[in-house]
Amino acid sequence: MKPPSDGDVQGIRAYLPLMMISTHPEERRRTRRLTLPPAPRVSVIIPCYNYGRFLREAVASAAGQTLDDIEIIIVDDGSTDDTPEVIESLDDRRIRTRRMPNCGVSAARNAGLDMARGEFIAFLDADDRWHADKLERQVALMEAEPDVAMVFSDLRRFSTDDPSLEETQFAVVPELFSLTTRPARSGDGFVVEGDPFITLGPLPQLPAWIQTDLFRASKVRDLRFSEQLTLAEDLHYIMRAYLRGPVGYIADQLVEVRRHDSNSYQQHDEMLVPVIESLRMLEEETLRRDQRRALRKRLGGAWVALGYKHFWAGDIRGAANAYGRAAVYPGRRLNALLHVAACPVLPLVMLRRSG
Repeated sequence: MKPPSDGDVQGIRAYLPLMMISTHPEERRRTRRLTLPPAPRVSVIIPCYNYGRFLREAVASAAGQTLDDIEIIIVDDGSTDDTPEVIESLDDRRIRTRRMPNCGVSAARNAGLDMARGEFIAFLDADDRWHADKLERQVALMEAEPDVAMVFSDLRRFSTDDPSLEETQFAVVPELFSLTTRPARSGDGFVVEGDPFITLGPLPQLPAWIQTDLFRASKVRDLRFSEQLTLAEDLHYIMRAYLRGPVGYIADQLVEVRRHDSNSYQQHDEMLVPVIESLRMLEEETLRRDQRRALRKRLGGAWVALGYKHFWAGDIRGAANAYGRAAVYPGRRLNALLHVAACPVLPLVMLRRSG
């Protein structure tokens, strides 16, 4: 019988009774990985591509959670650095691993989802870290609110090269605090009133970064990350999760997101085109009229932001194109048309700024 892959749960169950105890170290390690303990409360999925230098710290922050009934699924996305050696050195019975050819973060997360057995699912990037009580506090809210599909928290950005960096995500999305919410029935969080796709979806930036989220597996079990997207794939996933039920949040910073020279992006405006691509893919979803209106509002805002970026970069054609696209979306027409009208005078504006 051919040995199963680490993610093949049914195959593992069939194969285990046939396995012989081996004295070979590699076979002993494989036996340990294939043994299935009882399903955990939380499955933590950590994709990793060439982040061996950060991985141990990320895993330690997951392994050190005050809620310890977890499994930690590390998916090595074909790393060429010391990631395999770092993974091999980790000694925790809750760790499960898979190595795959390099296919991108979406494919790596999807591989982790195929392996996940927890009641709840959380994602942690290999270069980031959690506060010790993150999962405990989020699970407490989810247990008190059985209809809630996901809970997120604030995050803090940090850099070993710039100790002064203290930016938080909620600070750049102040619109979050204007939404109607109610206190959770237990714990210290809040539940957003109304349809999350309509309330949270149109916000100009995503408050619920994937590293901060906890999902109820029964609500999102069939969701996968789009492997067509190389950036903003998390936005696409989270927006679809908004369609699965109420959303809650904890206002404290429970996640630390590392900034370094290998980040997938450094500036918000670099994400504008991928965000638009991600949002346009959502137009393929089955949406009610009010949900589609909310999506179009978010798309219009993204096109305006892209036009603004091109405008101040001196790219008249790019600005006019983006503002022209924004003009077809409700609530954006006047703003877009005014900026289009201003494009011919842009050279004079840029000349004055340079002077």
